[in-house]
Amino acid sequence: MREPRGGLDYPRTRAEFERWFGSEAACGAFLLGVRWPDGFVCPGCGGARKWLTARGLYRCADCGRQTAPTAGTIFAGSRKPLRVWFEALWELAGEQGVSAETLRADLDLGSYQTAWAWLHKLRRAMAEPEGERLTGIVELASIPLWSVERGVATVAIAAEVGRGDIGRIRISRLPSNGPVAVERFAAQTLAPGSTLRTYPRYPETAIITDKGLPEFERVASGLDEWCSATHQGAIRARQLDFYLAEFAFRFNHRAEPQGLRFYRLLEAALAAAPRSARSLVGGTEAPGR
Repeated sequence: MREPRGGLDYPRTRAEFERWFGSEAACGAFLLGVRWPDGFVCPGCGGARKWLTARGLYRCADCGRQTAPTAGTIFAGSRKPLRVWFEALWELAGEQGVSAETLRADLDLGSYQTAWAWLHKLRRAMAEPEGERLTGIVELASIPLWSVERGVATVAIAAEVGRGDIGRIRISRLPSNGPVAVERFAAQTLAPGSTLRTYPRYPETAIITDKGLPEFERVASGLDEWCSATHQGAIRARQLDFYLAEFAFRFNHRAEPQGLRFYRLLEAALAAAPRSARSLVGGTEAPGR
């Protein structure tokens, strides 16, 4: 699969974003292109022949099923225009992301609850498990994360190092700070043949350096700063997994322009299952990042 191209597949600047998505029709057309890059596919029978109804639905010429462009996605059933959703995606794709209160004010969403639900739907889209494990030299350890509402959480971080810069990272909340929990995270995160650098009280097979874990510390410091600066330490423990998923997504795509991160977010949002606002409140565990 080829990489998206700036100015062809995603907007390169804010001005270009505004030109591309100035109308609801333009947003809908772009969404269709991302969802079905090779052409419409009926979710009922897999047919490709269709026509557009007066209600803006695609009717399959083979089975007759009518499908909304947003059907089966997190955008389904929303009373807000796609244009507003695209603005939310653009803000979330920014360098530091956005808090629910800022999103509410910027998009005039009317309530904090709506902004909070939108962001958590998108965070759950970011939390889809990443198939490839980390390779090469990996620094791995756990930290206490204090930027959690009414408490502290133990978080494990693994970072690829040794190539001039930090590569990909994975982050996961742990049930405890003990070596068993860390070893389980390492087994799920590292590819066979990887070299693990960690602290002495963790896996005996680890290679310990007298220089500590400088890249791990960089990621840990960045996570703490992001939680405090963007979310003012108001992260609820039940939703922590999805904030961690957002940070990992943001870090792993940090070198990309905002427009490309916007494109990847839209791809993730279209692949994610729809969720009701009520189901978001309880929180569920996300896959390890």
